[in-house]
This record gives sequence, structure tokens and C-alpha cells, in this order.
Amino acid sequence: MALPKYLVPAGDLMPNAIATTLCLAVYLLFCLQQVVIADWLGSGVSLGATAIRVFVGAVSVWLWRRQGIPPVLRLPFLAVLACMAALAASVLMSAHPVIAVKFAIKYCTALLLLWTLLNLALAFPAFPPAAARAALLALWGNILLGMGVRFDSPALKSFSLAFHPEASFKYLPRASGIYEHPAIFGATSVMLALLIFQLYAQGRLTKPALRWAILGACLA
Repeated sequence: MALPKYLVPAGDLMPNAIATTLCLAVYLLFCLQQVVIADWLGSGVSLGATAIRVFVGAVSVWLWRRQGIPPVLRLPFLAVLACMAALAASVLMSAHPVIAVKFAIKYCTALLLLWTLLNLALAFPAFPPAAARAALLALWGNILLGMGVRFDSPALKSFSLAFHPEASFKYLPRASGIYEHPAIFGATSVMLALLIFQLYAQGRLTKPALRWAILGACLA
């Protein structure tokens, strides 16, 4: 998968291309929320959700054994624990425990994924710019795929069904597991633009990448 040169700092093309491609592949795997791998469990377990949980568990254990809890991450760790305590309390007080547990698992997984990404960013300085480049490609992929669905492209509609049910086509863009609603898509694109601006200010991403991020956020 060839990446545009404006996404890759000069002098380090291949390693950055490999890291970005790997991040993008993992991201797309996480987004396969409509590919059911265990429908005998009732409502079904998706490939994307399973991949996230396996990734979070394996990487968290590995990083724990490798570096423990670094001092800079102690406050984020306490914040994650506090959020999990709030989730547990909400489940215990809910009048609809089945629904509460379902969403608590979802939000708990998101918290653990955030914690894992923070650890990866600290352990591997090359991870943040690679992940940002992958997210920028995913942002534009979402926009282009959403436009294809909007104009009734059969191939793109078929491809989108791996990420969302057909009823969700009325929300655009709607092409991945993270962007579950147009408002979340827009908010995520703005956060991505801010992240890329920070990496640009540190000299870790190029100005064209920043321009594409800002344009993508505006379009989203």
C-alpha cells in the first residue's frame, strides 16, 4: 500500500509507511462491527469488538510486564479507574441491568483501549505520528465512502455493510465502527486535526498533512 509522500517525513519513508499501514489495518479490523463470528451467543459477537478486546488484553499485559505504570501515566490510570467505578455504580443502580451491562462493557472497552494507546505512545515514540497518519487516511476514506454510498454506488454500499447495517445509510458518512453518528464523526475529525497540529508543531508531521486534516475536519 503506497502512501502519499506528504504523509511521510523525508528520509524515513519505508518504516513510516509500514507503521502507518499497520495502524490503518488494525483500525479497520476494529471497525468490522457487522461481521459476526459467534452468533450462537444470542445477539452475536462481532469480529471488530472481539479484536479490540483481544488487542487491549494482550497489549496491556505485555506493556505492564515491560514498563509497569510509568509516573507520567499514573494520573490517567487513576482517571480510568474512576470512570470504571462510575460505570459499575451505574450498572448497580440501573432499572434495566441487561442494557446497562451491555453499554458498560462497551464503554469499559473504550477506556481500556484509550489506556493501551497511551501506553503505546509512551513506549514507542514513532506510534503517535503513524497512528495520526492512519487516522487521516481513515478520515478521508470515510468521507469518500460516505459520498459513494450517498450516490448509490453498489460496490461501496456492499463494502459498507461490513461496518454498519443498511439502515444506517441515512447517516452520512457512515463507514466505520468509531464514527457511529455524524456528530461523533465531526467531533472525531476535529480532534484528529488538533492532534495532527500538535505533531506538526513538534516537527513530526508535515504541513500538507495538517492541511488535509483541517480540510477533512471542515468537510466532516
